[in-house]
Amino acid sequence: GHKVTVLERRAQAGGLSARRAFGGFEVPGVRHDTSEIRPSLVESLGLSSRGVTMLSDHVPIFASEARGNGLLFHFDGARAKEEIAARSKKDADAYAALRGLLSRLRPMLEALTDKGAPPLLPRGFGETIEMGLMGLKLRGLGRTDMIEFLRAAPMCVADWMREQFETEVLSATIAMPAVLGDFVGPWSPGTAAMLVLRDAVAVPGVKGGPAAVVDAL
Repeated sequence: GHKVTVLERRAQAGGLSARRAFGGFEVPGVRHDTSEIRPSLVESLGLSSRGVTMLSDHVPIFASEARGNGLLFHFDGARAKEEIAARSKKDADAYAALRGLLSRLRPMLEALTDKGAPPLLPRGFGETIEMGLMGLKLRGLGRTDMIEFLRAAPMCVADWMREQFETEVLSATIAMPAVLGDFVGPWSPGTAAMLVLRDAVAVPGVKGGPAAVVDAL
């Protein structure tokens, strides 16, 4: 119900997400990723009727190397297997196992990220019950997954990745979302938890990127 005034330095709205034109081509702005745009938000703002379409599959990432051919990295463990196995069969199996763990953690964490930040101490019986239910969801993961999640969460993402993978470019590519846009590095404590949380809310993104969202808004 509030009226909003948008102040924009450039003639085009969108800030870091606005498209840029160079030599007849259009490219995304600095903020080029739409993997954290929630489909529920797109629907609640009515952006689907204004042309915003969610992608059905994650776009693969090409990770380049100073020395080497680079790695074409698929989000899905089965599709990534052949490319990773060319470097290391052990890493291909380890990535499939990691994707399995993250997919099992996702329902619990997705429900958490859809809510406001919880109070440090419950302010009533209802909040006590809600926090207890979250604890039961964590326990419902099973002993192995629960212990791995609690063990990894305070770790730095570099150590967690190097425990599992021997291919450096693979470790770095998987770890990237844990530090993207934050004032932390891969050896900062708690970045493993950021990787898990960002994976829990990751979606394939929006067709046309952030500029398509800006245009619809």
